[in-house]
Amino acid sequence: MSDLIYNQVNPLVRIEESNLLPMAFFEDMLNQPNFEKGKECLRQTVYGDFIDREDFSLRFETYLRNEEERLFKKMYGIAPEKEVIDIFSLRYSYHNLKLLTKAYHTNQNLDEYFLYDGYLTKESIKNAIATQTSNSLTGYFLESIQDVHREIMNYKELRVIDIVYDRYFFMHLKQSAETVRYPEVLAVVNTFIDLTNISTVIRGIREKQTANFLETVLSDQGTLEQKKLASFASEKLAVFTEYLLTTDYKEMIRQLLNKETGEIDISYLHRERDNQMTAKYQTAKLQAFGPLPILALLNAKDTEVKNISLILVGLKNNFPKEVIKERIRKTYAD
Repeated sequence: MSDLIYNQVNPLVRIEESNLLPMAFFEDMLNQPNFEKGKECLRQTVYGDFIDREDFSLRFETYLRNEEERLFKKMYGIAPEKEVIDIFSLRYSYHNLKLLTKAYHTNQNLDEYFLYDGYLTKESIKNAIATQTSNSLTGYFLESIQDVHREIMNYKELRVIDIVYDRYFFMHLKQSAETVRYPEVLAVVNTFIDLTNISTVIRGIREKQTANFLETVLSDQGTLEQKKLASFASEKLAVFTEYLLTTDYKEMIRQLLNKETGEIDISYLHRERDNQMTAKYQTAKLQAFGPLPILALLNAKDTEVKNISLILVGLKNNFPKEVIKERIRKTYAD
């Protein structure tokens, strides 16, 4: 589809971008002496309406996500191609499918952990899980629910919930990227899948998982070959690291190497994955047309919420500031 269909949308995206918080804001917030002072930094931002709520100190992550939900709804309302929004919101959709499926099969109420994706309601997902049918959930959404149900009935194990939904998530993500046919969007999706797979292999090696298990949980939708990644299950982490240094992710891997052990410092891997995604979106600042500015905005908002939450958690629990700072993500606003 032509980039020109976004020429009326992207000016609205730029207005939203003007409210994004720069790194200097997070540095100032981090330097506050306590939680109360830290939350005061938010007063003149788009989060200011939430900080005087009585339960803000207990539920600030929920309130922060409310702002993200607002943005999802707005972007779904104006985007010419809904699949573009799906590329970012699907991670929340499948989080909710996992959450509510586990709640259904364990007879728990986990509603407080629901993350609205701007599209699927809590009630529609619950009904689909209970009945295996739905008018509002179609395609991969409904197929995944039905597949998870069959696996649980066959194997009587709840761990299949994560495995099956993750498989459908990456298929759905790749399908959405291929449907909109923008090379830069497909590149972003491939990077996200590859870095998620890398993280899975590292965990698998440390947990001594088998190659068969890794092949089951790894996605085959990225650019790094699934069987090759799974083959490192019985190897030492250093061997897997050597392989990664031959891939397109070698520069990021070098930054994560522990100087003493020569192995990847997994505690920072998710931060670097997020930083890689932000770097991929930087070119959107110069684009007047096409879908990348919308995706860059959604990614920036997600990063912003993560950073605010990270700092507030740290201030609330008196974590060392240097520990918090090491985990702050790079921002799109700078």
